[in-house]
Amino acid sequence: NLVLYPNPTNDILNIVIPFNINKKDTFITVYSFLGRPVTTVSLDENSSHIKLQLHDLASGPYIAKITFSNGEVFTSKFIKK
Repeated sequence: NLVLYPNPTNDILNIVIPFNINKKDTFITVYSFLGRPVTTVSLDENSSHIKLQLHDLASGPYIAKITFSNGEVFTSKFIKK
């Protein structure tokens, strides 16, 4: 299972992706709660722990969308303090 923490968060959102998931051509997009993309990060295929820097984002609710190369999509809501 994918894990996002802490929630709510201040400046860094940790995302843990299991090693057995292929991360090639995988990316994370963070959306404002209004649906506007605010940042996109491509993953290194050897990464299993990603630290998203959120210090530039305003406080409020956001959605993290992780899109895998096989078409699977994982979404999770989080709060930026």
